[in-house]
Amino acid sequence: MTPLPAPPETQGPARIWALVAVIWMTALVLWLADLTPRALGWAPAVEPAGPMHAEVPQKFPCLSYAPFRRAGHSPFDPGLRLTREQIHEDLLILKPLTDCVRLYGVSHGQDQVPEVAAGLGMEVVLGAWISRDLQASRQELQTALRLAQRHPGVVRMIIVGNEVLLRQEQSPQDLALLLREARTQSPVPVGYADVWEFWLRHAAILRPEVDVAAVHILPYWEDVPLGLDDAVSHVRSIHHQVVKSLAPLPVWLAETGWPAQGRQRGPAVPGPREQALFVRDLNLQLHRSRIEFNLIEGFDQPWKRALEGAMGGAWGVVDAQGRLKDGRAGALPVDFIARGALVGLGVGALLMVLGGGLLLARGHQHRQRLVINRAALALWVCAAATAALLMGHHLGGLTIWLRSPWEWGLAVITALMALWVTMDALVHSTAACLTAPSPTAYPLHAHERANALAVRLPLADQARLLLFFLMAWQALNLIFDGRYRPLPASLHLMPAIALCSAHGLMRPLPSSSAQGLLGTVLLVGAPVLMFLEGPTNLQAWGLAIAWIMLGSVTWMKPDHRAVGRRADGPSDSDKAISSNAPSKAAAADRSAS
Repeated sequence: MTPLPAPPETQGPARIWALVAVIWMTALVLWLADLTPRALGWAPAVEPAGPMHAEVPQKFPCLSYAPFRRAGHSPFDPGLRLTREQIHEDLLILKPLTDCVRLYGVSHGQDQVPEVAAGLGMEVVLGAWISRDLQASRQELQTALRLAQRHPGVVRMIIVGNEVLLRQEQSPQDLALLLREARTQSPVPVGYADVWEFWLRHAAILRPEVDVAAVHILPYWEDVPLGLDDAVSHVRSIHHQVVKSLAPLPVWLAETGWPAQGRQRGPAVPGPREQALFVRDLNLQLHRSRIEFNLIEGFDQPWKRALEGAMGGAWGVVDAQGRLKDGRAGALPVDFIARGALVGLGVGALLMVLGGGLLLARGHQHRQRLVINRAALALWVCAAATAALLMGHHLGGLTIWLRSPWEWGLAVITALMALWVTMDALVHSTAACLTAPSPTAYPLHAHERANALAVRLPLADQARLLLFFLMAWQALNLIFDGRYRPLPASLHLMPAIALCSAHGLMRPLPSSSAQGLLGTVLLVGAPVLMFLEGPTNLQAWGLAIAWIMLGSVTWMKPDHRAVGRRADGPSDSDKAISSNAPSKAAAADRSAS
């Protein structure tokens, strides 16, 4: 089988589509260049070396410790009582990383932490959890005060309340009364911890009642999020601003960190590689600036995923199984989402080879006179490779978001529908890659020449309607309540690219009015999503582009001549086109057959 020379009038369009294929392939290569080091954990190109590397401290000044990393553990479980052995096991894991842990409460057995820490030579920043329940809050406070009096060499500070004003669970005035009460009884300094904006907003009320201002600076969660390149400098800048505003009150950076999983916020991209780079740079820069800080947090907290999505459960420097994520030098943590994308590409390549063999066999079975449509083949390969990468990328990150059987069931159904629609579009458009000769000026619209090879999967139209419903429902959820929801750009782009490629290669297929309505929801939702997420959120860009593509295909008019044809042989118009082809094309066609 040899490629057929195109007639002069078809060379212009063919060259344009060939250029599109080259640009598309270049984009795929660039994406693979970004995915490969993430999947393999390659070290960054530039790392501290020599004196600068020696300057990096071996331990963190302090780590947040919430002992709820084990399956089924949650601070919302009133019956949970942590054992001394569990706390000892946790602190043994954290001891090589820090000599100080910060607690957020003293319930559920956390009152044992100071005694265990004393045996390991560690210090504790105690936390008294303050909530709407004033009686429970006072009980927490009295327990923390007794522990501070009992372990004066271990407890170095008491933090009365954590982000109480942010959660609006106490008024500043009532909180000030609790702080005053604690300060009159505590043998160690007393502080209050909140996001830096809330500390500055209520400084006039809080400042006289504390010995230390404990502030939280989290670039990822800022109202205007910061990207990784600006994150550490932002922490230093805000810390300097707070110190200047609250002087002479001492300021302790009580929380800063970066999530290893989750969705993008503005330019802030979470991930294991990003977390490692942030922590490495933070540890060096704040050490140079002599800023004492507490990193959030020691262990991943799976229970937080129910409140804050995947981001909430992935702030730890140690995972929930007790494994250190990053050695803070050399190789970076492996990104399993990137690894999933590469595995998806490998599986897709294998399927493309098998599919090519089946297509050739089908062509010989129908005794079609076939030639290679190089422009169509290049675009089809790009579409198939991209779809395989996107499916692997989506599956690689699926488990970090799913929290219940309901979510698992819905996610599996959505993924299966997306895969079925994608495969139907790709299988249907393979006919454009091997076609009979045609002198038309539109070499990609192969329906006039390849109806004997065109195949569709069963129930493809029903699957597409269900997929559009599920995606429209996801779009509405993201628009009205998207803060802790994923931005599944990979899942939505996969069928969008396949459908648009199939429509370009084989002409549009019919869409129902219901699908048109759902497509309209996606079209309208795309600009709304971009307005909400901002122009720097690339995940939102990918999702919005997918919605525009999916919405557009529902309004493309089908070619009824192509849809109504029999699939067992060429039509009369095909025969006429083939008989009118130039003699050179006919000769090439006979040679190919």
